[in-house]
Amino acid sequence: MFDVLFHNCRLVDGTGNAWFWADVAVKGKKIAAIWPLPATPGIAGTPTTAPTTDAGLPPARRTIDLAGRYLAPGFIDIHTHSDFTILIGPKNESKIRQGVTTEVTNNCGGWAAPLHGYARKVAENDVVRYGGDPSMLTWTTMPEYLDHLERTPHTVNAVTLVGHGTVRTAVLGHENREPTAAELEKMKAYVAEAMEAGCAGMSTGIYYTPGAFAKTDEYIALAQVVARYGGMHASHIRDESNYNIGLLAAIDEIVDIAKGSGVRTQIAHVKCLGPATWGQGEQVLAKIDAARAAGFDVTGDRYPYDASGSSIASSLLPRWAQEGGKAEMVKRLKDADTAAKLAKEMEANLARRGGPDRLFLSQYLPNPAYDGMSLAQVAAKMGKDPIAAAQTLLHEGDAPLVCHVMDDADTAKIIGHSAIMAGSDGSCLATEGPLAGGMPHPRHFGTFPRYLAYWARERGVLSMEEAVRKMSGFPAQKLQLKDRGLVKEGYWADLVVFDYEKVKDAATFNNPKQYPEGIDLVMVNGEVVVEDGRHTGKFPGATIRF
Repeated sequence: MFDVLFHNCRLVDGTGNAWFWADVAVKGKKIAAIWPLPATPGIAGTPTTAPTTDAGLPPARRTIDLAGRYLAPGFIDIHTHSDFTILIGPKNESKIRQGVTTEVTNNCGGWAAPLHGYARKVAENDVVRYGGDPSMLTWTTMPEYLDHLERTPHTVNAVTLVGHGTVRTAVLGHENREPTAAELEKMKAYVAEAMEAGCAGMSTGIYYTPGAFAKTDEYIALAQVVARYGGMHASHIRDESNYNIGLLAAIDEIVDIAKGSGVRTQIAHVKCLGPATWGQGEQVLAKIDAARAAGFDVTGDRYPYDASGSSIASSLLPRWAQEGGKAEMVKRLKDADTAAKLAKEMEANLARRGGPDRLFLSQYLPNPAYDGMSLAQVAAKMGKDPIAAAQTLLHEGDAPLVCHVMDDADTAKIIGHSAIMAGSDGSCLATEGPLAGGMPHPRHFGTFPRYLAYWARERGVLSMEEAVRKMSGFPAQKLQLKDRGLVKEGYWADLVVFDYEKVKDAATFNNPKQYPEGIDLVMVNGEVVVEDGRHTGKFPGATIRF
């Protein structure tokens, strides 16, 4: 007897192939059987079913008649920052309600582990920002983090990367210099330890501190370690605009790391950020195509919005001002001469992002009244110019930003490209509890329904089947998940039921904490965890090790 039989499905199997009518049976945690149906059930007057017994349908403890709704593989979010929020809010609601059944965490260079030295302080600040208690950080090493994750109930499956930023900080702090030979060997050892514990690869945040302090050779040396274990390199590149080397040169650097190490490569949230790079989407994609034509496995991901997420410090402060960590940064800001020097560089960085009207504070813990306000509005409220206001804000703490800095034409080209998959760049959040603070980017709540509703159904940039491939089979292939990402016999029963005519991302920039519509059922490892708009209270998520 089967546990669940999905009857009369339009099956979208995750390969990109056209949907077809089928019945799908689940037994235990796996997909046990698939029966293509020979005719259109219940529409042409000739309802058909899977092979029947004398009693009708194959015996199952529960039969769910989808009546033509779509059944797809659970969505895999290739780029997330849920390393702490997956534990703080184990229902993982903002993601599971989108149909996301697997989160790839610890992107952009960290920050789950190793938590040696100053790396622990950075992690503590992150946990507090998400409404958690730093005492939850009971681990230090990556093996210990994965063991903790494995012991802690959560809803979605978790794949973890080891972050270069955390590794570098654990060895060098936030010093702006090259590692010594001994320090580089220690960094390699931390990466190897993480890979042996089951990480899928390494993430880098080359744009951010401390990643910006590292040279290409350092990344190649560490990527070589990852490549020996068959892992991948996922990178927030050095420049997505014209901050330093420029967008196109930053793509070249990532390709050079792939060439120098042989590592499978993922370019995070491919974008053209700011007026200086608008219109360069075709050139970026041409570089990815050229790398692939030369035999290098270079792909990318993208969230389906024209607004990015960043922070005040990351967007506006030069990297030299962040050397040594947060305390040193604040000292510089409070020194009148240094603050005046900083103001000139911050003004140029603000122009790169289109001005203060395009930058909105998601969450400012020292004064929540600023949540959702633009930097221009905050400056007016303070009676200061935008740069002085930004410096004042940084005296008490950084704040995540929503930055409206991209062009729709570039976004459409990138999302439509065959080598680009879906990725939210978001976290598991919620509409209530500790993860409900601030005015977050709507991508935390709406990325995957938006691929279906806006980019496929409304805009026609993608077919529905291609959108599903970008959210399931394609990221599974990139991760080398051999038994997830497709609806196939013997695969884990991570499944999503959606109504294609009704699916919709309800989250907006003005009201972001809204769960989507039209995602009718979500199953993780054979357990139904979302149905009829509610979380069932089950926590079947697995910690996936490689």
